[in-house]
Amino acid sequence: MFVTTSLPNNGRTAHFAVSYDDSLSKANGLDRAADLLNYCEADLALIMSWFAGVNFQFAFPINVEITGESGGAQWTDPADILLLGGGFHPTVEIEPGPMPTTTRIRYLLVAEVTEMFMASQRKQWFGETRFSAANEGSMGESLSRFLASEFLSATGISKSIPTGAVVPLWLNDPLRPNFVDVAPDDFMPGLATGCGTCFLFFLKYQLGNSIQQIIKASAPSLAGVYTNLTGKTDGWQAFKNLVDRHYPGDGGLTKYFPPLDNIFPVVDLHSFTAPTELSWAVNSTRNLAWVFLTDPAPVNVRVTFSSDNRSVLDLPASQAVNSGSPVILTVSPQSAAFTSTIVNLTASYAGTSITTAVRVVRPEDLPVAPLQIFPANDEDPCAQHLVAGMSQRFAVMNPGVIMDPTGLTYRWTVNGASAPVTAAPTLTIPSLPAAGTKVSIAVTLTNRDGIRATGKYQFTTVAPRHGLGEEIRRLNCSLEQLRAINAQVPVRTPIEEVEILPDTEQLVIIQNQARRVASAAERVIASVKATRSAESSLERRRTRREARPV
Repeated sequence: MFVTTSLPNNGRTAHFAVSYDDSLSKANGLDRAADLLNYCEADLALIMSWFAGVNFQFAFPINVEITGESGGAQWTDPADILLLGGGFHPTVEIEPGPMPTTTRIRYLLVAEVTEMFMASQRKQWFGETRFSAANEGSMGESLSRFLASEFLSATGISKSIPTGAVVPLWLNDPLRPNFVDVAPDDFMPGLATGCGTCFLFFLKYQLGNSIQQIIKASAPSLAGVYTNLTGKTDGWQAFKNLVDRHYPGDGGLTKYFPPLDNIFPVVDLHSFTAPTELSWAVNSTRNLAWVFLTDPAPVNVRVTFSSDNRSVLDLPASQAVNSGSPVILTVSPQSAAFTSTIVNLTASYAGTSITTAVRVVRPEDLPVAPLQIFPANDEDPCAQHLVAGMSQRFAVMNPGVIMDPTGLTYRWTVNGASAPVTAAPTLTIPSLPAAGTKVSIAVTLTNRDGIRATGKYQFTTVAPRHGLGEEIRRLNCSLEQLRAINAQVPVRTPIEEVEILPDTEQLVIIQNQARRVASAAERVIASVKATRSAESSLERRRTRREARPV
């Protein structure tokens, strides 16, 4: 039995009388009905805006009965509205299933009430009420499903059809039969309503017609609606060609399930890019291409790919894409005789093809950022560099330009100075040549895959600097070093409050920090002494000059 127990205003609004099956739980019956009362008037106002100028030929309130059954919704119209003089109160039976939501109930109610307005319009959308038992035929059923989806979009309450999507039924059928030129007396979810609903989205989102324009363009078939809107007679062919081109049936490989039953407007291929150079070994650039569509597609579409030399560079035959997507490129290892080769990759979708050229090279020919060599002195960071007669060590600042260091080897060469042959990460020149000598150092790094990077460093040796200016420089440098180390030392915490890590790791860290600070402090002290000594020496020379007789 349908009741209104505990509903606000006994379940009544200006245009609706809502009740629910008393066998339902409170959550599924009373709560859902009460929630519906908060929205049904606003939802009716939206429907009335779509059917502008249509005089509703039934009597208000519309009775709404919420059941626990699963079947969607239905309403019964009279044999002829005019004979009743507008005194017929339609009843909508909502069958939202065992787990109803307010969104599902609103969606179903909108679908049924739009059919009442189609009947009130007394045109071909509802067959001038010639069908009995609310059988609005395939055209009216398609329009009600289209409008119910538009209701979801307009209100933003759901991003998908809560029940009864029909467009996939036609879109995923191998034949995609023509229900645009014909309008059967069929209101059940199936190929006819799937085709019709899809065509109405085509009229709005692809051709740019408003809902009001579509409703007013009523005709005996959807092809006639298209003609009334455009003046053309190729509705089915224009629609079918567009759908087949952008959503091709590929023997079941791809299935299309648009969340709101809408696949329009269609999108096209925008770009297809790939790295200009690749190899079967990978460094900083991954072996990926990227494909992008002009806009996000309502549902994934399948882009096809080809390579004119699959034995060297290959990629998937096709891939589902929504907006943009990476495409994995497979570079096959080649023989020792292989030389760089241009491979053309092509992406195709909906009649558009984009080709990009990729040069496949040996791993050692991959472009890698140049190495940066710098003079180093770990024992005394403030020591003079590149001084004639002194030992100088050199290191690579950025070996990480080769991403995989496995099996990394160094090969150093020196011109202008004598240095032992070494494959170590650093190079030491035991004694730099005389001041003014130009020296050049080169290094090549190679990993196990053959990827390599090179770098050069050129300098001119200098004579050692002495005097007060040099000592002041060393003092300033030592102070900066000490400040930098102090900045890295954490705020003092009593050792008994520190959680000692396994194997006294915490103590080792503290010990190393203390040694660094002590070493830096010793350098500062030495620089202070040297600076004072230099100042004293300079002062003594000045005093002797002043004491000379004139």
